[in-house]
Amino acid sequence: MLRVSLCVSVVLLGVIYALPAGPVCHINDVVQSGGEKRVSVVCGSDEVVELHMSDQDHLSEFSASVVRKGERGVKLLAVEYHTVEQDMFVEVEGTKYSVKDESTKAEESEKLRALYNNPQFRYFPVAVKLIHDELELKGWESPAVMFLYRMAMAMEAVQPTVMKRNAPAVDALTYLYHGPSPKKRCYYNGWSTDDMPWLVNNECIGVCGGMCSDCWIWLCGDCCMHTGCKRHDEFCGGPKGLYDSDCVSGRGVLWDTTTNFPLDC
Repeated sequence: MLRVSLCVSVVLLGVIYALPAGPVCHINDVVQSGGEKRVSVVCGSDEVVELHMSDQDHLSEFSASVVRKGERGVKLLAVEYHTVEQDMFVEVEGTKYSVKDESTKAEESEKLRALYNNPQFRYFPVAVKLIHDELELKGWESPAVMFLYRMAMAMEAVQPTVMKRNAPAVDALTYLYHGPSPKKRCYYNGWSTDDMPWLVNNECIGVCGGMCSDCWIWLCGDCCMHTGCKRHDEFCGGPKGLYDSDCVSGRGVLWDTTTNFPLDC
């Protein structure tokens, strides 16, 4: 059994959640078969976050459901990517949106913001980060895992305040990849800067994770800067800030409108 110990206070667009101190979530069950993975994460006293990831038959997809004790599970978020047709859809509480449809991205963004404000969904980023840290699933090897990580990071991005006990200002891993004499090299189209103060002053733009304090190393294999993460950071740091629809919608989080392919490393 894998456990994560956190003390987290979360403000989601005006809604405050106080996640309890001590072991918040633990991985209860992992089932892997071929290109399919199912992970069950128990959070709090009676909530289970069930995550399904699959890469097979020209379809990559993930879904996130929440089950409470004595209740039926509810699928709250899903993403599917059809590789042959080059189509991607984001499903939010039963409503499906195409990432190619510019006309619906504002509605999709608001629907996702409402989901992120839903107390039933509050453990989603914590559960996904636990999977990232403990199972070390590689985003560059699995589009479904890549999509799952990106959606969890997007939820973190729109949280104005996330306070973790003893959280560093800069993840120690980031120092290994940047500065005048980096100890590790970049992978999968990543690049580094020799100006570490610049990177920190710019909130580690392009480094995949929660600004500087938390590098999601299993997204792209390092703590370097990557195009997909940099573009999303620019959406969230633009004139509209966290309220830019591309900061939240699948079109901005998962899809590269320049190449018309999913964002990767």
